[in-house]
Amino acid sequence: MDYLKDRQYYEDTYDIHTIETCLDYYSDIKKSFEEQRRSDEFKKYTPEEFNLEVSKVLNVMLRGIQGERYKNKAKTIQEWMDRDKKEQDKLDQAEAPAPLPCHSCGSPTLLTDKELMDSYETNSKVIFMYRCTKCKKGQNYYENGTEWDYKPPECPECKHPLNSDSQITNDVHTIIFTCPNCSYSRKSEYDFKKSAREREAKEKKDAQLLTDYRDKFCLSDTDGKEYIELMEALEVGRVAYEEELNKYDSPIYQKAAQIKELGIVELEKLLSKPLEKDQFIKLAFDKPEMSQQVLVPFSVQEGNLSRSEADSKKHLKNLITGTLEPTNWRLSYEGVSYRLGYLTGKLKGYEGKEAMFELAGKTDKPKLPNLDPEKRNKYEHHNVVELARLNGQLKGIENTRKRRLLTEPGGFHIDETGSYTCPICWNSMSGKTTWYDKWGLKCVNCKRNIDLGVIPPEINDYDIRKGKWLTKSQIEDKTGLHPASIRKFIRNGELKAKELKDDKGYVYYHLFLIDEVQDFLNIHLNQSKTETVKTT
Repeated sequence: MDYLKDRQYYEDTYDIHTIETCLDYYSDIKKSFEEQRRSDEFKKYTPEEFNLEVSKVLNVMLRGIQGERYKNKAKTIQEWMDRDKKEQDKLDQAEAPAPLPCHSCGSPTLLTDKELMDSYETNSKVIFMYRCTKCKKGQNYYENGTEWDYKPPECPECKHPLNSDSQITNDVHTIIFTCPNCSYSRKSEYDFKKSAREREAKEKKDAQLLTDYRDKFCLSDTDGKEYIELMEALEVGRVAYEEELNKYDSPIYQKAAQIKELGIVELEKLLSKPLEKDQFIKLAFDKPEMSQQVLVPFSVQEGNLSRSEADSKKHLKNLITGTLEPTNWRLSYEGVSYRLGYLTGKLKGYEGKEAMFELAGKTDKPKLPNLDPEKRNKYEHHNVVELARLNGQLKGIENTRKRRLLTEPGGFHIDETGSYTCPICWNSMSGKTTWYDKWGLKCVNCKRNIDLGVIPPEINDYDIRKGKWLTKSQIEDKTGLHPASIRKFIRNGELKAKELKDDKGYVYYHLFLIDEVQDFLNIHLNQSKTETVKTT
């Protein structure tokens, strides 16, 4: 018997298992959806929409199965081959014991076959089969020369050893077991032709499965590697998300958020007044050195001639250090030098969120815990990980804002640098033009209209707003009307609009309650359809 096959046999076997698994899941999930077709949850779908949604679910589910099957394929096949090679080597390398005379007639015996008993078990042994050259009776021995001790099965009724009578007729092997101690008997048959037919049918079915479904359910190396990389990137991404989230929840973040990021012009303005007040005059900056941080050489002149060199250096160092503490600038480690009334040094400027965390006290770059360093380095800049990290930052910032509402329940302006988009009117906003409260972020103009009762505060929540409100562009899309026509209908009152006005009374945005404009939509939607039919 051959245990070890060529690799293609194992590839085919594994792929057949993959196909059968996918078909089973496909059938079960589709049947489950069909059983729920009449439920209230699915009645709203047309047959085409229902089938499309089922297909989406099935594709997502099957993609996961396909990916995981591919992920384990190479390892599993190698384990199968290693297992079979071990059994094959055990069978091939076993040495037959010297033949012994026949127990019945004393004639010589010949080796006819060998077989691995209890294959794939830890106690498997090779047994050698000999047959008498004269009386044709057989006797079997293990590799060490120990004779195989055949133990007949016991009678299930009286536990006495059973006698057996074996014969082969028309490719059917029949064994009749009888008990010499009671009336028990049973017959066992093995049909070689039937077994061959079943084996051939299965081989044909398996071959057809591979032909019909291999390309559909078994991922190629390209697709499989993409899946593995995506799963590994998602693993890193999950940790990166939690890391960012925890970072924004930390006291270090609270401190980093207060650091003011200044440019060189703002820096000069910040330093000039306290320096002149303390009689350090003529502040000047030299050409900057661009590296990981920005290094800017500076010089001032000592205007207080009564100060000693040591006092001048100490006083200037303390003054600069204290003034720059709440900013993104620091005096470099070289400190301050003094020569002939000139005091010189370098200012180091930091930029970016990570740099702010460093200034706030977090000097080590955050590491992703519980991950293989090689995997972490490989995927740290993967799009999936970057997106997860960004989501962690956004969630962390949102949590920080919500905590601030505990002490400022009425809301506050967003102090962070950068611009935002108002989720109500879609206008850009920053600094004092922003407002954040329990309903989320909005511009001060939309806040004013909420305060005046023009629109409700919950309109800030898109999930609440969806299905109740329309924008002007949505009205245009639904009716096909020109923007000028929309404005005309608003002016004459046929189209009811919520007019959002700024502090000068200028209408900067329109919103429409669906309940108030439904009749208008029905009329113009029908007109649009009629015009389309006429044109066609």
